[in-house]
Amino acid sequence: MSIAILCVFLAFILIYLAKLPLTYAMYKLDKRYDNHYPREQQSRLSGFGNRALAAHLNGFESFPAFGIGVLFAIYLGANEQILNIFCISFVSLRLFYLLFYWTDKPLFRSIVWSLSFFVIIGIYILALIS
Repeated sequence: MSIAILCVFLAFILIYLAKLPLTYAMYKLDKRYDNHYPREQQSRLSGFGNRALAAHLNGFESFPAFGIGVLFAIYLGANEQILNIFCISFVSLRLFYLLFYWTDKPLFRSIVWSLSFFVIIGIYILALIS
C-alpha cells in the first residue's frame, strides 16, 4: 500500500477517532449515551462537548476533498514523493487540528485548518501539472 493511500485511510479513521471524545461528552451530559436520540443529546452540548462535535463533523467536511485529490493525483501520475509529503502533512495537521479544537485553542486551530486546506490545494495542483 502506498503512503498516500495509507494517509487517506488514516484521515478516514481520524474522523471516527474524533467521535470518542464526543461520545464521552455525551455520556457525561446525562450520565448515559442516548442512542435513541443522539443528535438531540448532541444539540444540548456546550463547551468541550460542543467543540468535540464540531471537530468530528469537520472531519467529514475535509475528508472528501482530500481523498478525491489524492486519487486524482495517483491516477494522473503525480510525483509520488511530493504527494506523500502532502499526504503526511495533511494527516499530521488534522491531528493537531483535533487537539487544538478539543483544548480550545482557536487561533492555532484556524492556522492548522488553513495549512491543511492549502495542502489539499497543493495536491490538486500537483495532479494538474502531472
